[in-house]
Amino acid sequence: MTIRAIIIPGKNEFANVLLRLRESKGNINLSFNTGIKVKTNLWNSKKEEVKAGPHALPFERYEARDLTDRIAELKVFARRSFENLLNSTDIINAKNFRKYMLIEMYPERYKNKSAFDFVEVYNKYIELKSVELSPKRVLLHKNIRDEFLRYERYIRAVKNSAYTLNLSTIDSETLQDFGMFYYNGAELQKDPYLKDVFSNVSRTIGARSMNTVNKLLRAFRSFINWAIVNEYTNNNPFAKYKIPKEIYGTPFYITIEERNQLYNCDYSDSTENLELYKDIFVFQCLIGCRVGDLFKLKKGNIINGAIEYIQEKTKGEDPKTIRVPLTKTAKEIINKYSDGERDLLFPVQFTEQHYNRKIKECFKYAKLDRVVTVLNPKTRIAEQKPLYEVASSHLARRTFGGNLYNKIHDPNIISSMTGHSEHSRAFSRYRTITDETKQSAIELLEDEEESV
Repeated sequence: MTIRAIIIPGKNEFANVLLRLRESKGNINLSFNTGIKVKTNLWNSKKEEVKAGPHALPFERYEARDLTDRIAELKVFARRSFENLLNSTDIINAKNFRKYMLIEMYPERYKNKSAFDFVEVYNKYIELKSVELSPKRVLLHKNIRDEFLRYERYIRAVKNSAYTLNLSTIDSETLQDFGMFYYNGAELQKDPYLKDVFSNVSRTIGARSMNTVNKLLRAFRSFINWAIVNEYTNNNPFAKYKIPKEIYGTPFYITIEERNQLYNCDYSDSTENLELYKDIFVFQCLIGCRVGDLFKLKKGNIINGAIEYIQEKTKGEDPKTIRVPLTKTAKEIINKYSDGERDLLFPVQFTEQHYNRKIKECFKYAKLDRVVTVLNPKTRIAEQKPLYEVASSHLARRTFGGNLYNKIHDPNIISSMTGHSEHSRAFSRYRTITDETKQSAIELLEDEEESV
């Protein structure tokens, strides 16, 4: 019997480590996905171990050794698992080999399955996935876990004092009920009878949209699928529950002229240091990155006149290197805030929420008050608002994509700089038809009439 650790390189720079077991006598060939992801260029196929790069930092060397040790341990588990499978009455196949591997890897789970409750399993999921998911995605799952615990307290307060969340009993009705509980959180928090339900919420809950509810349920479905695959439960509440699609209005973005108006506005009379926030926002308009990536950009991300980074959102799933050439204005902004001692591009010491508030102030100061139609996320009714009331960090990303699309109409070029996937629904919303384009089309009718 031979057991080898291998990887199968693909398009991405990361690949899963697989264990391949072969037994020549019985013509047996089994494989097991360890869940360990490594960079393909750091994998030593001959020694079956993870290498540290030539310029690796101490913690990276430690991480490489730790992964190699874990792979060696899993190979021992694989040998024991196969022997146990041979001595059992189970059929020798990949599914049963995986079952015995899980017993070796998580013996406590199989000693007493009922001891693992909802929170324990969800915490395990968060712990394992924190390596491959973005910090924002991990935080989302922590929030979902906490919201379900809050829902549990709510049900105990209003319906059943003995209610306990259980992976085996969550069904489509539970999902629907949880969705309405989360959606109505702002109103429920005001109810004095439910004071204990929201006792650990320090802030006032704002209005929540059905889009947010559906987004939470999509993420929760990922956890449920993982729990089923890893045999924590065989109950799938989503089998009879279809998550509705998110509904968005037509996206709006500022024109190049409006962006320049914002950038060239004199903020010297401002007492809130709006100059900094305005510059960061305009820079974001010129490179199109998400705010999470923007706050982490360093001087080292500038390579040969362009900004290069791997977007955090897809880092663990489909890591792509995004490269955007820097314009004259972008370089001007970078030089304005260059500091020999600071590694970050900008002196970012504030939250995304604070940044969004300051963007609105900048817009109002610069008199950017064009009225746009937006969809109220709570009522889903169209409303008209001035730009300075609805501006946010994501408007910069839309401004980058929207203005580029109006110039070149090539989704491949634009998505290579925004990081959108080929069939992204979000990206397709950039492809709006401008009033100028419509006017040009209508003028063709006038030309036709004149010739009649």
